Formats: sequence, C-alpha cells, structure tokens
Amino acid sequence: MFVNSVSAISVGSVCGIYASSDAVSRRIEREIRTASLKSEIVAVSKGFMKIEVNQMNAFIQRTIE
Repeated sequence: MFVNSVSAISVGSVCGIYASSDAVSRRIEREIRTASLKSEIVAVSKGFMKIEVNQMNAFIQRTIE
C-alpha cells in the first residue's frame, strides 16, 4: 500500500505490480519507496506527470536483477 503524498491522480489506467513471492514484493516496495523516480516521469497534457508502464517495468527489472 502506498501513501499518495504528492496528490497524484489517475489519468487513464492504473496498473498493479505482481511479484512471484512475498519477498520479491517487499523488495520492490522498499525500492519504490526509497527510489528517486524523477528520471522515469514524463509530462502529459495539462501539466500532469506520469510514469509509463514500460518505464515502471524497466525500473522493476533493474530492482530485481
């Protein structure tokens, strides 16, 4: 579970992250909570910012390698 501390809103679809085990899930959660995701964020219309699915997938892949 995540706290929406930046008041992000859903624009389009929302994706979940599924892991092969609880240990992997906790590791991904820990990495997301401590990572700087600024390099993964892209601008969209009306000043909104988002992380594309492919960018989040790449981040997760780097995390679990």
